[in-house]
Amino acid sequence: MKNKILDYFFKQAELGNWENISLHKASKKINLDLASLKQKVPSKNHFLVYYHQEVDKLVMNSISDEEIVGVRTEEIILELFMIKLEIMNRNKLAISNIINESFKDPLFTIINLKNTKKSINSFLKKANIKTSAIRQSILVKLLLLSWIMAYRKWLYEGEDNSKSNSILDKSIKKIQKNTSLFD
Repeated sequence: MKNKILDYFFKQAELGNWENISLHKASKKINLDLASLKQKVPSKNHFLVYYHQEVDKLVMNSISDEEIVGVRTEEIILELFMIKLEIMNRNKLAISNIINESFKDPLFTIINLKNTKKSINSFLKKANIKTSAIRQSILVKLLLLSWIMAYRKWLYEGEDNSKSNSILDKSIKKIQKNTSLFD
């Protein structure tokens, strides 16, 4: 069922129909009762949250715990971010259309920033960072800024993610060099 939801919403976004999408219409098109759809996507503003949660599952499963033993934390975080961008490439046009249409809505921004912080926290957990709550909060905010800069670049670059990956690499190295938050 997940694929039907993602496929329908992304197809509509690619066609430039994001503004006209409603959960009611979507539930009819994908043959899913509205209540079940709302459990996964409570509103149109939550669609990218749902998508990013699905992508994060793929990202987390792409690297085993054994593979990251002995690898520096900042390298693990960078790799997880790069894998996430790579997975999202196939839906880049739709994501770009959704963001361009929805960014005017402050609720959309708040919902998605909150989810991105949650995603970063899960990446830090995967990287096995053990630090105080205050230090982790600061690190999450710095990584959020890094992600936003890279994500904005990623939205408008071609299939090659080299520029967005470079932004992530440089910003994570700056965090590592200028703070002790990865220690």
